[in-house]
Amino acid sequence: MAELSNSLKISCNWRITNEKKIKNAVTLIDSSKIVDIDEIVTLDSCIALSRQEEDDQLEVSVELTDPKISIKGVWIVSEAKVLELFGRLGEYESTTNAVNTDDCDDEDEMQVYRAKLTPKVSTRKCSIRFAGAARRNEMWILGMGIVVEPCSVLNESVSMAERVENILLESKVPLTKNAESFKEIVMSQPSFQSNVYCPGGEATLNADKMYLMQVEEKITKYIDTKFAHLEQKIDRKFDEILKILQK
Repeated sequence: MAELSNSLKISCNWRITNEKKIKNAVTLIDSSKIVDIDEIVTLDSCIALSRQEEDDQLEVSVELTDPKISIKGVWIVSEAKVLELFGRLGEYESTTNAVNTDDCDDEDEMQVYRAKLTPKVSTRKCSIRFAGAARRNEMWILGMGIVVEPCSVLNESVSMAERVENILLESKVPLTKNAESFKEIVMSQPSFQSNVYCPGGEATLNADKMYLMQVEEKITKYIDTKFAHLEQKIDRKFDEILKILQK
């Protein structure tokens, strides 16, 4: 799925020490195919990382910018014994104990583990925390396989937050800092995070569009009101300054 590599955004909070990029570690895998660890781990995918802050655990954030695909699962081969999965808004989802890939008991040998992480709901954004490792300040990620599947609001169980995110991405209209903050507050509410089953049908799609239009209208109204109040405050300040200068 090399053609989808431009749809991938990935970052981590540790420093890479072997002159590679964290994106080199990732292989995108179609959900219809069987995951082959040998395809995930290659010479190019091996990333050496070093801790930057004393208390920070290694965390990798993954995001798909194409609204037509979502993350179904993540395969990781690394030195980490325990991995924690966090959702789109940073909410904790699960802890996975990785499986040792060989039977080597020598503590001086690098121990390699593999793990499969599965989001509760297919999503376009998640974070993985490498919670358990033999070495405290260094870590090898040998490969990551991101299993992706096509999205369709007509036949999938999708959260309302994901649908709003789809519309915003497709519109390609940048949000202001205030609008982005308000969007995060609204979309973090339970009603937006819960899954809604969407059976196929024109009536259902039209109802979804109407609901999302109402949400967009409420967000726009809130932002307009905030700006109006701000303009009034600025006008009052200018009036006060003018009165002082005229004295």
